[in-house]
Amino acid sequence: MDLQRPYYLVLGDLKRSTQPAGKIAPVAINRLIQAVSQVSQTYAADLVLPMEVNYGDEFAGLFHTPARIYDVIDHLRDALRGATEFRVAIAYDHIGNAADTMRQMGGPAFQTANDALLELKKRDAFCTWHVASALEDQTLTVLANAADGLRQAMTDYQYEVFRLLGSGMSQIDIARRLEKFEQSISTAAKRGQADLALALDLTLRQRLKALQEGALGHADGSV
Repeated sequence: MDLQRPYYLVLGDLKRSTQPAGKIAPVAINRLIQAVSQVSQTYAADLVLPMEVNYGDEFAGLFHTPARIYDVIDHLRDALRGATEFRVAIAYDHIGNAADTMRQMGGPAFQTANDALLELKKRDAFCTWHVASALEDQTLTVLANAADGLRQAMTDYQYEVFRLLGSGMSQIDIARRLEKFEQSISTAAKRGQADLALALDLTLRQRLKALQEGALGHADGSV
């Protein structure tokens, strides 16, 4: 771990994760733990350290590069759907210590992400990016929140169709898999605005790839 270079920090927490008694809802936290463990295995090559769950309902991950970060967010969102929602801040900056655990690191990246997470909580918003120029951060933030808003508005059936379309399946193949009429799949895709959600996702991933390849400037002006 090189303290002279900046990293990409993903910091998030669960929304409305506590029960009336103040205890974290078991279903939500168990899903989070399982999802974070899966992410750590699937994206091990992209992570500086395995992702962690801290303070019961907070998660954090430190990435070498930005290209796969939205894939990770999407993985968590898919795994937690139906149990809870979360908010997430992404920051590009230096860490303070070469520690073995995320919360021992500290530094500017954590300060930026912590502040951004508090602002998200005030606005009850989903996502904010602090990784590039002000304009690019705003673009990434708008894309991510718009995509999430469409997902939240989908019924479970519309969401399933959306996910299968995103995997590359045709409407005919989805109809066969779900044992539905093709018209039903088409209607679900249209009412769920699947095409728009997929377009937003694709655009965001393309911008992160461009950022990684140096086509866009980072928050600190580096490439």
